[in-house]
Amino acid sequence: MVVCANCQKESSARFRVCGHCGTQLAADRPPEEIRRIATVVTSDLKGSTALGEKLDPEALREVLTLYFDEMQAVFTSHGGTIAKIIGDAIVAVFGLPTSSDDDALRAVQAAAESMRVLALLNDQLEMSWGVRLVTRTGIASGEVIVGEATAGAYVLTGETMRVSGAMEQNAPPLEVLVAGSTYQLVQEQMTAEPMGPITAKGSDVPVDAYRLLTVATRTPGKHAATESEDATATLRTCGVCGERNPTDYIFCGTCAASLITRTVFQESRKTVSIVFADPRPTSIDGHIPPPEALRTVMSLYFEGMQRVLDSHGATIEKFIGDAVMAVFGLPTRHEDDALRAVRAAADMQGALPELNATFQRDWGITLGNHIGVNTGEVVAGDASLGQRLVTGDTVNVAARLEQAAPPGEVLLGDLTYRLVRKAVNVEAVEPLTLKGKSEPVPAYRLVEVRDTTEGFERRTDSPMFGRDTEMALLREIFSAAVTDTACRMTTVIGDAGVGKSRLITEFTLERAAEATVIEGRCLPYGEGITFWPLREAVRDAVGAEQNEPVESTLRKLNELVPDQAVAARLASAIGLSEDPYPVAEVFWATRRFLEGLGTSRPVVLVVHDIHWASPTFLELIGNVVEAVSAAAVLVLCTSRPDLLENHPDWATDGANRRIVLEPLSEADAGRVVLGLLGDAAIPEHVQLRIAQGAAGNPLFVEQLLSMLIDKGTLRLTEGRWDVVGDLSRLDVPPTIQALLASRIDLLTSGERAVIEPASVIGQTFAQAAVTELAPEPIRAQVPDQLGALARKQLIGPMPATDAAADEGGLSHRFPNVLIRDAAYDGLLKRARADLHERFVDWAEEINRRTGTGQEFEEIQGYHLEQAHRYLTELGMGDDH
Repeated sequence: MVVCANCQKESSARFRVCGHCGTQLAADRPPEEIRRIATVVTSDLKGSTALGEKLDPEALREVLTLYFDEMQAVFTSHGGTIAKIIGDAIVAVFGLPTSSDDDALRAVQAAAESMRVLALLNDQLEMSWGVRLVTRTGIASGEVIVGEATAGAYVLTGETMRVSGAMEQNAPPLEVLVAGSTYQLVQEQMTAEPMGPITAKGSDVPVDAYRLLTVATRTPGKHAATESEDATATLRTCGVCGERNPTDYIFCGTCAASLITRTVFQESRKTVSIVFADPRPTSIDGHIPPPEALRTVMSLYFEGMQRVLDSHGATIEKFIGDAVMAVFGLPTRHEDDALRAVRAAADMQGALPELNATFQRDWGITLGNHIGVNTGEVVAGDASLGQRLVTGDTVNVAARLEQAAPPGEVLLGDLTYRLVRKAVNVEAVEPLTLKGKSEPVPAYRLVEVRDTTEGFERRTDSPMFGRDTEMALLREIFSAAVTDTACRMTTVIGDAGVGKSRLITEFTLERAAEATVIEGRCLPYGEGITFWPLREAVRDAVGAEQNEPVESTLRKLNELVPDQAVAARLASAIGLSEDPYPVAEVFWATRRFLEGLGTSRPVVLVVHDIHWASPTFLELIGNVVEAVSAAAVLVLCTSRPDLLENHPDWATDGANRRIVLEPLSEADAGRVVLGLLGDAAIPEHVQLRIAQGAAGNPLFVEQLLSMLIDKGTLRLTEGRWDVVGDLSRLDVPPTIQALLASRIDLLTSGERAVIEPASVIGQTFAQAAVTELAPEPIRAQVPDQLGALARKQLIGPMPATDAAADEGGLSHRFPNVLIRDAAYDGLLKRARADLHERFVDWAEEINRRTGTGQEFEEIQGYHLEQAHRYLTELGMGDDH
């Protein structure tokens, strides 16, 4: 037995991983290659890109759910294990997790039955959605290799996988092609027609192939694998590698896969960014690489790519065969998901040369990585439950972009580029004619990703409005620090886009002549980011360029900071030296550094986005403010309100100040519109509509205006902006949608269960109506959850003035339509339709009590119309 160093529990010495906590038992014991004999069935839908273009993502999800559920039922009823459901393909394995003598026969029987089931299903699909599905299916038997399960992904590779894929690719539509390896095992129970040798991708060995005609009918009852499982019921069989583990294990001791059944994941509509990568191997001598070399190379490739994707926060689909698919925005969306995806794609290409050097030296193989990145709306599931991770046209286009990308390059979809265009250099390519797409698709070749945290442009050339009081307060605090020769801290707090950075920029520009201004920014993710703001501030102080070599930056630091003890500790903290120092000494060095800078003139240290700061860095700020002496230093921080949830007393003691930025008044927001447009005139009602839609947020004003101009709704004609189109409903710009969606995803499940039905009711909503529409377990919590949403500034109070509100008690409102739309857009259309109809039922009851008359009829008509619209889009309108 081996004792785990982490949880102190015993595990068998034959296991590599502790089954209780998942910790590796021996640091020097690498992941093992697990080999199993199995029969693999690969079935792929054809024409899925055209299908995705024709159907709404939710309708497509509905169609594919019916299809995959039927296929899964067929394969599992024959004893197969679903190893992969990704995009439009399904891979079933017979022989994992446990093997039996009739694996090959059951696989062929399952494939034949899947064709019969699909024929019946197609009649149903054509009646409901006007579509029919076409599949090709391939089968092969032999050895498969199961890699270690990490981060919800595992590697299933081997020659059998490739041969099964080759059979599928060469099968006639709606038919099954069987490899010789399977035919030899089942030939007495099946009839088949030889189709000649087929060569699998990446191999030069021809494989016999047989077109399935008939197969013996399956005998009811248990198959051998089930009997074997009954015999070992006291053990827990791993669904990934087939290892039998003690019943108290949570993780498989061999491959580290979770042995615990997870709860059901609620599907939702999300805008995500998808990375598709395909490493296409070539050999230096022109010969097909041997299977053993390819397996090793692909496993190392997957490990390298997973490290990169994990570092950027991706959710990775299972690695099966030779493709990599990763999603940014699951389970939680971030405002920079598109930028994370593009950075990850660039880093994947950047990591490949070092890997290829090893592959070429040891195996004579190089990989050419082809990568596509696409952003758009999908319906999201949970791959760990065997669900498709994401479904929608966005997935298909990402895969097509990957197929069109040259080796070593990355192609970006149009929306991805629009979300990251400030952060990248690209070359536009000719719109791509992609298989299954009716129109050419815009695409951009990624040239470079720049060192910035924002993917979209911010305007700084227009006047700042509505911040005179806050600017005066900053001047006052700075003057106090100079007069007292002391350190002071001020934190500017406000929602994203409300103008924190703009206020700081205007203030520091004003102080530039009399103070040394240095800046750093906290990052939301990444390695070595604890002292990242200090790194940027020090580099700013010494005048280091963005990509300046370490030696040059270190020389500049030593010139600026003559005390070598201080310089050495700063160098260690900011990545210029590997010499380790205790955190307390880094704090000391930071204080001495700021005091040294402040000997000749005041210092303004700006730290952006401290809501992302680590606890250690927040302690550093407090230490600096408390202990810096004999120098005039203003520590000027910016933060979103999130900081106050964990640190409610931040910047409220002594000389530390907190400035909370409120939204601009409607008049000031209108002035922002005029400032952005310059001298060109704009109709007053348009100016007012944009100001109202943005609800006092300058970034929202800017992005709404930019969107209207880009879409041609606002056109400049002879020095005047004219409206072309309808301004009654403003779409949410993708940049703002990303910001607001990330806030929605951070809500608790209870808060989500309240804000979503509220968004269906409308811009204003009665608490009683939300209670009626909320799930039963949440109803008693509705007042508390609404209070939590109000503290997060996602809803606000509103006096009950209409009859429905009087009947239902307190009413609330969304601060702006953009927040309401962000919550509403996350709901499945089926859920929206149900909530709209249920609200009508509630309102009818209120009408009977209060007699609201015409007003009720208008409300009823709107909600019933919305419900019918969504059901129609899902192919359910006529039957509902």
